[in-house]
Amino acid sequence: MPAAAGPAAIQSALQQLLDMGVQSLDIEPIDVREAGELTIEYGRYVLVIQPAGAEVLTDQGKYVVVHESQPDGTTRILLDIFNSNAG
Repeated sequence: MPAAAGPAAIQSALQQLLDMGVQSLDIEPIDVREAGELTIEYGRYVLVIQPAGAEVLTDQGKYVVVHESQPDGTTRILLDIFNSNAG
């Protein structure tokens, strides 16, 4: 899947996953580090997809999310990437 930037593109990319038949997404954070106003999270995921008329597919991989602290005390996702372990 190509990179998605901005709310509309991100919503479209997530909708594509849902339309493919995503049943569940389990994430397992492995390491979380703070670096100033950034928090970096690294972990593993398991994604289960049930396409219409096809067998259930399970994808496993890893992810990195960079969170950025906001002046009002909240955090926002600055970067989010995942990569499948499949060949």
